[in-house]
Amino acid sequence: MNTPTNTTIASSGVASPLGAAYAALRATAAEATKPLLAVTHMTLPVVNIYTRLGARENDAERIVTFRLPEWIDMFDLLKNGFALDGNQAAAAISYDREGAAFVGPFETVEPTLTAALNTAQRALVKYLRAQGYDPQFA
Repeated sequence: MNTPTNTTIASSGVASPLGAAYAALRATAAEATKPLLAVTHMTLPVVNIYTRLGARENDAERIVTFRLPEWIDMFDLLKNGFALDGNQAAAAISYDREGAAFVGPFETVEPTLTAALNTAQRALVKYLRAQGYDPQFA
């Protein structure tokens, strides 16, 4: 069955309430999807993450830092092993002689520096994304 898309039926020339309702429904549906499409193109605030050698150019340590974004829970960062210094958050990934492993933020414990750095960076990316930010490495 073909449903007319305009307000008149072509064979009789009589206005159809069903045709008018169908046209209005199509227009309403098209308008309803516009805001949804706009939301999918929204960009998140970027947070640049920096990874540097440790203190005194220590090859066995890395420091992960980023500028504190607005609306982030600073106490949550402290709980996850970051130190706060002005507008920066910083955490060390270093060797723990007692545990014979590399340790870092987000309770990272790994046998190698590379594994610990990878684990800590992935956890930080996951954390920042969950907070509504777009983490990027600089």
